[in-house]
Amino acid sequence: MEQRTPSDIMQLVADKEIEVIDFRFCDLPGLMQHFSVPAHELSEEAFEDGYGFDGSSIRGFQEIQESDMLLIPDPNTAVVDPFRPHNTLNINCFVRDPVTGESYSRDPRYVAKKAEDYLRGTGLADTAYFGPEAEFYIFDSVRFDQNQNSSYHYVDSIEGAWNSGNGNGPNLGYKLRFKEGYFPVPPADTLMDIRTEMMLEIMNLGIDMVIGIVPLIGDALDFRFKAHMRNVELLLERPMGKATWRDWLVVGAAVALYLAIIALVIWGVVALVRAL
Repeated sequence: MEQRTPSDIMQLVADKEIEVIDFRFCDLPGLMQHFSVPAHELSEEAFEDGYGFDGSSIRGFQEIQESDMLLIPDPNTAVVDPFRPHNTLNINCFVRDPVTGESYSRDPRYVAKKAEDYLRGTGLADTAYFGPEAEFYIFDSVRFDQNQNSSYHYVDSIEGAWNSGNGNGPNLGYKLRFKEGYFPVPPADTLMDIRTEMMLEIMNLGIDMVIGIVPLIGDALDFRFKAHMRNVELLLERPMGKATWRDWLVVGAAVALYLAIIALVIWGVVALVRAL
């Protein structure tokens, strides 16, 4: 992970003519949360003092009578968002208690940091490497409902084998059969261009990619393995897509689940080694 100071970030804000600072953090179930402030609200002191927010509005955090919490920006995670119409700098944050100043036990980023610290403390290793694979689907339509007389989920993609007989508009017949869509070439692979754009945009953010693959309407982007905390940050830094892109739905593992699994793996390995 690139090490940067608060003064480095202030210089980045000036150099890139940043207008908006977007502070991001992860809730307990794994959904990214955020709020934005004008760029002039960011200062070097804020990286120590933090920004207050209502923890009772976040799933798994605080109750209403103890809702005040702090976000501490992590300068090492700052990245310019390539998709916002106004120059925006995204910064991931740690969560702290405003009274004691202690790290918040339900902050997934803090859980990941504790796991790495524990590993180093055992003397068994100083780095844990993980290479996540972001798997997702690209749909043309997603509909679901549950009411008094019905319940259903419906997804559709022009790539789907079930659309081989679709007569709505031109149908060129390039439909992949089930379990034959892992490594096909265009024109059967109709999503290569958008997948390439995703991969290049991610690499422009400084994130190292390995490969982009496609199984039928499902897609995957492989990240090169790095130290544990850095790859957690790569997943957290994933920006939302352009509004002008083809509508797509990303279905993947929640970041909090990813953090929990990694923590369990590290502690399990340590316990096994000690037992032997």
